[in-house]
Amino acid sequence: MGDRNNINKNINKKGIIIFLIMVVIAITGFLTFEYSVVEKWNNLIYPGVKVEGVDLSGKTKEEAKAILKQNQGNAILNKKINIKVQDKTYTLEYSKLNPVYYIDETVNEVFSYGKNLSLFEKYSLIRGAKEKNFDIKFTYDKKPISDLIASIEKEVNKDAVNAKIKVGGSFSVTPDQKGTKLQTEALEKELISKVNGKIGSDTNVEATVDVLTARITSDMLSSINAKISTFSTNYSSISAAARANNIAVATRSVNETILLPGETFSYNDVVGVRSIARGYQEAPVIVGNKVESGLGGGICQVSTTLYNAVLRGNLKITERSHHTLPSHYVPLGMDATVDYGNLDFKFTNSYSYPLYIQGSVAGGDVSFTIYSNSSLTSTTCTITNEVYSTIQPTTSYVDDATILEGQTVVDQPAYVGYKVKVYKKIYNNGTFVNQETVSNDYYKPVNGIIRKGTKKADQAAQTTGTRAN
Repeated sequence: MGDRNNINKNINKKGIIIFLIMVVIAITGFLTFEYSVVEKWNNLIYPGVKVEGVDLSGKTKEEAKAILKQNQGNAILNKKINIKVQDKTYTLEYSKLNPVYYIDETVNEVFSYGKNLSLFEKYSLIRGAKEKNFDIKFTYDKKPISDLIASIEKEVNKDAVNAKIKVGGSFSVTPDQKGTKLQTEALEKELISKVNGKIGSDTNVEATVDVLTARITSDMLSSINAKISTFSTNYSSISAAARANNIAVATRSVNETILLPGETFSYNDVVGVRSIARGYQEAPVIVGNKVESGLGGGICQVSTTLYNAVLRGNLKITERSHHTLPSHYVPLGMDATVDYGNLDFKFTNSYSYPLYIQGSVAGGDVSFTIYSNSSLTSTTCTITNEVYSTIQPTTSYVDDATILEGQTVVDQPAYVGYKVKVYKKIYNNGTFVNQETVSNDYYKPVNGIIRKGTKKADQAAQTTGTRAN
């Protein structure tokens, strides 16, 4: 029995060995087969590979380059970029883009596809080929696209035009006009994303154009139908030609201003820098405690006149300063000085209707009239002042040996100081409603300084004789 068992065991071992040998042979054979299949494709592009839809399966590099050159060639020059903007289409030929195909680089990329895989993965890719499409490498000059967009922008972009109102014997409104604006960045971004080297189809893009609404519409201005306040001051008696010119220039800047509900008027923003280029001339202006010559002298009378019209219109004053010296053209406390970049006059339209400001100069008077809705005319205002303190200045005399005896030179004129309150009385349909304190101003007194001459007449003559010798 023992011998038999040993014989059976030997037979089983031999069977296993034979089986293993057969498996090894089979694997080796399969690997050899795989290798032979893969080897055939070593110098060929793998199955299923396409470039721009052109099948390059089984092609060598040189064959693939020849095919792509033949297919692409000059065909790209026939393509166009079509940009639809509203009811107009703008066209740009690809030939203007100086298109360049990078065929060699594309073929190298296509040829390398799958070549870095393992033997088994390569075999699987070859036997079970699935379509793999590549885009051809393509470059072009983007400047013609930017130039075209810029030219379209010039044609399309139009600012909205505000409605206007004219006040004469009646109220006449010129309607507003809508504007348009090309979304240039979005258009350029979309074009760049769509421009490609594909043959047979143009690049089509529809541009977005925004519609711009005017800030001031005719519907807004149609509510303006009544005068709510007016004020005038006279400048003829205190103004030379240069000062009168400055008043006229500043008044024209403010004239026809429209202020929507909630908006704030800034005198400096509206009138702008006082410069020769803007038409201003040298004229007397208060600087500290003195009256000097300055560019734009006189425009504070314009801001003061407007200030008083605004007060009587019961509008909200948000910034106002008085002069260091009293003004002669309005009662104390009713002036409003301005200095570009330093002092401004501002007020806010606190009504639910637009305001229209009309300014004019005529017969030596500067005038401002404010118009709005007739529902506001039931409220009226009167402005009064109360000078509750007067401060007399002192005058100092200083001897000066350079001036003849009996002569004087005023270095600093003396000015009386005042403390003054301004009140606004509000009426509704003629019935008193309320009184408000508008301002409490202090015009500081300015002490005078006068130099008195102490020089004798004979000394002056001696000095003159010595010089003559």
